[in-house]
Amino acid sequence: MKSGLKLVLIYAAIAAVIFLLQLFPVTGVVLMLFLGMMWIGLLIHVGMLHIGIAAAVKRIPRAWLAIPILFYGGNLLLFAVTYYRANAESEAIERANVAARVQIGEPYTMLIHGSSPGLIEWYRIERLYQHEYNDYFSTWIYARGAVCDAKRGAGLIEGFYSVARADLFPDYRSPDKTRQCVLSRQGLPGDADYQYRIRPTVTQTRSGFRSRIDRQWTVTEEKTGAVVITVHTAKIGLWAPVALPLIGCSLNSGAARWDCGAAMLQWGPEVIAGYKAPPPTRYVVFDPPPVPEPEMLEVSAVARALSLPSRRPTD
Repeated sequence: MKSGLKLVLIYAAIAAVIFLLQLFPVTGVVLMLFLGMMWIGLLIHVGMLHIGIAAAVKRIPRAWLAIPILFYGGNLLLFAVTYYRANAESEAIERANVAARVQIGEPYTMLIHGSSPGLIEWYRIERLYQHEYNDYFSTWIYARGAVCDAKRGAGLIEGFYSVARADLFPDYRSPDKTRQCVLSRQGLPGDADYQYRIRPTVTQTRSGFRSRIDRQWTVTEEKTGAVVITVHTAKIGLWAPVALPLIGCSLNSGAARWDCGAAMLQWGPEVIAGYKAPPPTRYVVFDPPPVPEPEMLEVSAVARALSLPSRRPTD
């Protein structure tokens, strides 16, 4: 019967060699091109499976089965604990958002910072101004009728606006359907006027090898600066069901240096708070891309808080 300690030492020696090769930029770059930081993590799993199988068939003492059992059992326990905590936090966010409801007055004209135009596509907003980044703005207008038949991208309405979304309800085919679309233009018109401003404050945190993104959406009245409502959405990362350590070095091109360290691959699932989880990514390119269902947009939490009426195919 072989020694389990010998197997552990063999895998530890292989991991040490891989790490040492990564310390030197010449060999490290080559390894980096072949997922160098992942090799030690993968090697750990291969070693655990090797020890487990060897112990199961009694090539090494059965007691060595405790190592993979504790490793994977502890990992699943961490996943379960983070899943329970994340769902508890998500429910608390949902309860707070349900309590945060107001009825705003028309006209529903808004400036939104750094978000998609989903509000105007799914809710009865006539005009939406979007501050995307730096000094880049865009304007979105709701329209109905013949103007929606214009070729997408062709300038219309004084040459400034074009059709961005030709049909807001492409799957609705009943005869009572109203043709509705959204027009857009770059920049703001000279007479830009909006009643409300929506600004998300983004906080990204990482602890215990888990990452989390929180958005605090604050709606203010433009003329008075008064806060109308505040709601919260979040993506709460969980511990991965199967952990994959990253150990090694990589090129930090921004700082022009060779950085070494250890981390955990962030591939675990997320718990969504404040809105519904979007469907899995589809590897199909649409132009324009399909609009997710209203409740799959983070701004849906804002729309519910403001009691915005939803669009209907027959509007």
